[in-house]
Amino acid sequence: FRLEIEVEVLSTKSGGDILVLELTSLRIDTVSGSLSDLVTTDNGSIDLSVEAGDLIINDGSAPSDGIGVNANGTGIVTLLLLDGALILNTDVVSGSGNIAMTANSIALNNSADVITGGAGQVDLTAVLTDITMSDLSSVQSVDGAITLTARENVALNRVISSTGNVTVIAGSGDSVVGSITDNSASEDANVSTGGALSLNAETGIGGVGDLDIDSDVASASVSNAISGNVVITEVNGLELTGVAVEEGSVLITVTNGDLRNSALLNVGSAGDIRIRVLTGNMIVAGDMMTDDGVIDLGVSGVLSVLGAQLIETKSEGDTIYIAADALQMDALGQLISNGGDVIVTATNDILLGMIDTRI
Repeated sequence: FRLEIEVEVLSTKSGGDILVLELTSLRIDTVSGSLSDLVTTDNGSIDLSVEAGDLIINDGSAPSDGIGVNANGTGIVTLLLLDGALILNTDVVSGSGNIAMTANSIALNNSADVITGGAGQVDLTAVLTDITMSDLSSVQSVDGAITLTARENVALNRVISSTGNVTVIAGSGDSVVGSITDNSASEDANVSTGGALSLNAETGIGGVGDLDIDSDVASASVSNAISGNVVITEVNGLELTGVAVEEGSVLITVTNGDLRNSALLNVGSAGDIRIRVLTGNMIVAGDMMTDDGVIDLGVSGVLSVLGAQLIETKSEGDTIYIAADALQMDALGQLISNGGDVIVTATNDILLGMIDTRI
């Protein structure tokens, strides 16, 4: 049974589930001096749909605890807007249940957080435009996956999980625009997880300087389908499990720990691969290629090229630059430049496989 309403402000507390359909715009706030927010006890779920209009979630005054929607225990939170914007001015929380939000656009304002625990998952979907996180906001889980999907852009602040995988998609469906940007005033990690990170965009991921996407993750896969650069700074060791960029450069910095490229890293037209490993080694266990750009690898430790892996610039005349403490290539490893220079400098030993500069 779903209660159908048409009101301006709603608050309720239930020992069971809350199931409500609002016909127009709605605000979650204080209704009376003793009643505010949407709250359940006894593992009750909250399922709120808005048929035509926006949903604004505020922190009510009874109590003023920084939480506007709170599902107890394993209670699930579902916020579905059929034609409107979702605006969070305060937290949406579940003890350990899934949280799903769908709207034309989603904004996490002020210090609004979306938080669940245990195996609870978080899924935010903007079906028309953007997901925008303010500088103080966050999306958090413990072991559950976090997925942010926008038809256009995703502006990140902090996405945090202990072990859950994190997926960010900008430019979903048939959209031909969509970038992932850093909306944080600090250089704290935009994404932190012991699991895997997947970044998928149409028109760019991060930017130079403080606009880079900062990460603290175990592994990452990256796709940028149309144009724009990919700029990522990882604070600990990182495994790249696939990087595909259609047009634009890849700039990756690992400030502490090793970088392992385990799958194809490919840049299409008009883009370079520029990687810096500031305190650690780099292992090339997957091919690295540019269609029309240089490859520039700077490693404080040892750069290892395993097996028959390729480091190749496909366009005639583009250079491969390698600077490392040492270079160790397996016998079948290859540096291929198609007429460009191959420049290798090392403080210590250089162990070569094959270098091919022929056109």
